[in-house]
Amino acid sequence: MRQLTFNLFVGIVLAGSRAFVAVQEAHSGSAGLVKEELVTNHHATDTTANQISVAKQLIASSDCRACHNLQTKAVGPAYKEIAGKYKGDKSASERLARKVITGGNGVWGESSMSAHPTLSFSDATKIVNYILSLSDDKSQPK
Repeated sequence: MRQLTFNLFVGIVLAGSRAFVAVQEAHSGSAGLVKEELVTNHHATDTTANQISVAKQLIASSDCRACHNLQTKAVGPAYKEIAGKYKGDKSASERLARKVITGGNGVWGESSMSAHPTLSFSDATKIVNYILSLSDDKSQPK
């Protein structure tokens, strides 16, 4: 007797009062799929959580914490101070990402921001977007 084993991935999506099930065989493609438009907010939630996680990993693997803390000023401003200063500024993300890469001074007093020329613009933007998102964080005091 020969035994066959298949790895299956099952997802259940609730929409209204009906449940839709998707089963996908890992080796041969789809055995049935749920239309993406029936899955509400799955991209936004996962993407936001993933972006925050990636940004935190980038910060942890760089020298950001040598000068910055979440809530209190150190050598440089706290992340929450940065988020508050640039809240609502639509051009801040790109401008600050470039500042992270090139460095600068004069915005937060006499201390200078070290340049990080090996950091990609994409990674710098992820870090900056995470920091700017802290202006909307109600769970932690400002």
